[in-house]
Amino acid sequence: MTANEIFASAVFAAGLVATPVAAAELDVIVDRTGHSVNVFFGMTADDIAPVFAVSSDSLLRDEAGLLRLDDFQSNGSFADADRLIAPTVLQINGEAADFQAMSMMVHPLDIHVPFETPIDGWIAMSVCGVPPTFADASNDAVRVYAGFNAYPVDGLGALSFDFAGDAEMSVALWEYQEGELLQHDVVQITNGQPLVLPAVAASQSWASWGPGFAGVLALIGLGLIVRGNRRLPRTKSIAEA
Repeated sequence: MTANEIFASAVFAAGLVATPVAAAELDVIVDRTGHSVNVFFGMTADDIAPVFAVSSDSLLRDEAGLLRLDDFQSNGSFADADRLIAPTVLQINGEAADFQAMSMMVHPLDIHVPFETPIDGWIAMSVCGVPPTFADASNDAVRVYAGFNAYPVDGLGALSFDFAGDAEMSVALWEYQEGELLQHDVVQITNGQPLVLPAVAASQSWASWGPGFAGVLALIGLGLIVRGNRRLPRTKSIAEA
C-alpha cells in the first residue's frame, strides 16, 4: 500500500468515527385548559425505541411482522398507546400525573399529515385512511401518532416529560392554551434531560368564563372516554369507504 493509500484509508476511518448519530425527532402538541392537558406525539416508527424505550414492533406489528391495521382501524389502539407512554415519567407541578391514552394511529411517511394544532392531533391519532397493502410497510415508511389526556389537573401548571429513551432528541413543540398558540419552538434534548414547559398564567378571558366552559368540555370528553372504555369511535379505511 502506497503512502497516499494509507493516508486515504486513515481519513476514511476517521470520518467513520467522527460521523455523529442522527438525533431522534419528536413532534409534540400540548393543549392546555384550566383543568386538563392534552398531549399529542408524532414520530417515525424508527424513533419509538430511542425516545420511549419501547419496541416499535411490539406496538405496531403482529406475529407475522405485519402492521396490525385491524386494531388501528376498528378494534382500538388505546392499550398500545398506554404501553408506549408507560416508561415515561409525566409530571405536573413536580408531581406524577396520570395521562390516559386516547388513541394511537399509523400513517404512511410519504403522505403529509398536518400536525401543528390540537385539531391536527385529534385527526392524526384517530383517522387511519390506508389500504390493506400498507400492512407490509417497513418501519422506515411508517409515521405514528398518539394522544393522551390528563383530567382533572392543574392544566396551567409546569409540565415535565422525562422520556425513558436515552437518545439525543430534536423536539418540535407547539404549546396552546384555550386554542391560542403560546409558543412554537424546536428544543434539543441531550443527556437524558426531560422536556420541561413552565407554568402559564390564566388568560383574562379564561379567568372570567373559562372554568365553566372547560368543565362542560371535560364532561363531554369524559363521557366519550367512559362510553367506549377509552376507545375512539370506529374509523373506516379508504378501502371500506
